[in-house]
Parts: sequence; C-alpha cells; structure tokens
Amino acid sequence: MQSDLLDFLRDPNVDYERPLSAHDGDEEALTYFLGQYRIRYNTPGFQLALWKDILSQICLGIIFLHDRNILHRDLKPENVLINLDENRKPQVKIIDFGHSRGVIADCQMTTTKGTPLYNAPEMKEGRYTVKADIFSLGCIFYKVLRRKDWQVINESLNRCIPSELTKLAKTFRSLGAQGEEKYYHNKDDYDNLLLLMRGLLNEDPERRLSIDEVVDHRWLKKTINLKREVRENETSHTN
Repeated sequence: MQSDLLDFLRDPNVDYERPLSAHDGDEEALTYFLGQYRIRYNTPGFQLALWKDILSQICLGIIFLHDRNILHRDLKPENVLINLDENRKPQVKIIDFGHSRGVIADCQMTTTKGTPLYNAPEMKEGRYTVKADIFSLGCIFYKVLRRKDWQVINESLNRCIPSELTKLAKTFRSLGAQGEEKYYHNKDDYDNLLLLMRGLLNEDPERRLSIDEVVDHRWLKKTINLKREVRENETSHTN
C-alpha cells in the first residue's frame, strides 16, 4: 500500500502493520486470526452476541476505510486479526493492506487483486468499485455464522468458482435451515440475517449493499450503535 495512505489508517479496527504471528496452539494465546478464533470458540451453544460483536467491528473497520475512499481488495478471514484483552474480549483489526488502493468516489478499478475465493464477480471482469469489499465481507459472514466445522465450510467454498459465490445467500437458507434457527434469537432475527446476506452477496454491485447500508441493517444496527457508544465514551474519558 502506498505510504501516503498509511497516515489515514488510524482506527481501533484497522492495523496496517501485519503481525508476525498469531495463535499457534497455545491455550493462553491472546492473538488469533479470525479462522483460528472461529475454530477455538466453535462452542455448542454458539455465542451469537459474541459473533455479532466481532462482525460489527469488521464492519466498523470497513466503514472507516470506505469513508476515506480506501478499497482493501483482499478481505478474508486470514486478514482479520483478533486480539483478546485482559478479560478475553475480542478486539478486531483488519490487516494486510498490500493490495489496498485509494480510489476516487464512484470511479472503477481495473486491476484484479485479492484472493479469488473471496473476490466479487465483477473483479474478474476488471471493473469494480468499493462494493467489491462488500462481497468479500459477505463471504466472511457466511464462514463465521455457519454452524458447520470450519474445514467443511472451506471445502464447500473451494468447490465454487468465484462467480458462483453469489449463490451463497440462497444456499445459506437451504444449508442452514435444519437446526440453524435455534442459535438465533428468533425467526425474525434469522430472516433479517438472510436478507442481509443476500444484500452482501448480490451479484450486481449496483444492487449490493453499501457499507453504510450494512451497518444500518436491522440485524446489525443495535450492536453497531452500542460499539459506537462505547467508543465515544472511551474517547471522552481520554480527552
């Protein structure tokens, strides 16, 4: 990433310096990549509030970038770091800005970057905007919120070519309908999540949600607002 952009990347959920290592099997580890944390905390009860909090932090990091017209271009679980504080509460950091670019609002990028498994369909065509990050975010949501084993999800995704990933919003219902709902607060909560998934993974970037629409979505809005309130309180106490 160009050095002139680094000064913009000062946010609780953004870290442009990729760590040297993360969790390596130590039960007391304080740093994980998202996939490692998902495996470690794949508990039978599935703590939905915990994962909403983590996904909300990822969204807040993306809105920070997009507000500054920065396109990450390689969002994936391996580029989301989780640090645990003294109470083992997760603090999310979006990392690895090697493919990131500053963009002019509403202008299209033409150079294909990132990881094909998480790339938006339009990236293959070589004309895309910040909406490409939203599709990648949808893939992250899918992997985190599916109750199946992480490796099983990896294998199912690896059988898809990038353009077929847009079907995930539909398959989320068919794959998850059997027993998934019990992990959500109620049917409305589950249905709202499915609507959000369809908005994240829409094949048409013009109809795909923006990050502002994502954080304002019914499934996330309450958690996002609570995170913002905590930030504001922390900021006011430090000033």
